[in-house]
Amino acid sequence: MILLSPAKKLDYVSPFTSINHTQARCLEDSQILVEQLKTYPPQQLAELMHLSDELAQLNFERYAQWQLPCQLDNAKPAMFAFAGKVISCFAKRARGLMARFALQQKITQLEQILEFTVHAYAYNPSLTQHPNRPVFTRKTF
Repeated sequence: MILLSPAKKLDYVSPFTSINHTQARCLEDSQILVEQLKTYPPQQLAELMHLSDELAQLNFERYAQWQLPCQLDNAKPAMFAFAGKVISCFAKRARGLMARFALQQKITQLEQILEFTVHAYAYNPSLTQHPNRPVFTRKTF
């Protein structure tokens, strides 16, 4: 399983122009995961996801509010929900590229993600200290 942490600041309150949008894939699997995460106290989320106490509490609250079906009255397309500042843009871009790669390739084993070589990013075994946390770096030209 690949778990991507959401952005710290999300805005589900401000109105947005309704557009044609799609439903997220794997919502049934997401429901199973969220139902399990709802049982974890914030400190356990912090340890599991390597989060600050503040961000663990925020995610704890998000999991408590999460529900299906995802509709415009309880959800918002990600591109309209992001409310933070854009910093470390290469890291954010790499995370998105890797998420897309994992979905398109239907990754089921950790070893398969090591084949990620998009936009000059590649697995870097010399910087990887833990086998379950592979490090990827970007070649600069």
